Amino acid sequence: MGATSRNKGARGEVEVRDAYRAQGWVARRNFGSGSQGGGDIAGELPDVPEVKRVKRVVKYHEWVAQAAEGAADSGKPWSLWIRVDGAQWNVTIPAEHYMALLTDQRSLLQSLLAEGVRNA
Repeated sequence: MGATSRNKGARGEVEVRDAYRAQGWVARRNFGSGSQGGGDIAGELPDVPEVKRVKRVVKYHEWVAQAAEGAADSGKPWSLWIRVDGAQWNVTIPAEHYMALLTDQRSLLQSLLAEGVRNA
């Protein structure tokens, strides 16, 4: 991997780390992820992120497999963050995790609505 590609990857990891921090998560770059496993971002996170900052998406299924492998021993779901040059970040997560998030969101909304009715 060339220096330009490595630097782009590092900038992507910093952007994702900062996105987690902006939401109140404790996050840091995991410099050993390539050799020791785990995600590209470590800390007190709800998932194990794999970060790809690329010119174009060419190895999507390989990246998904890499993300899943990096999270395998963590007990947490994986996430694959992809940013193509000039575009916004997109995140891929397992479908069952996505559905669980939707269910949790619906339950929270229903609880808040019920609480609002009780306090009205």
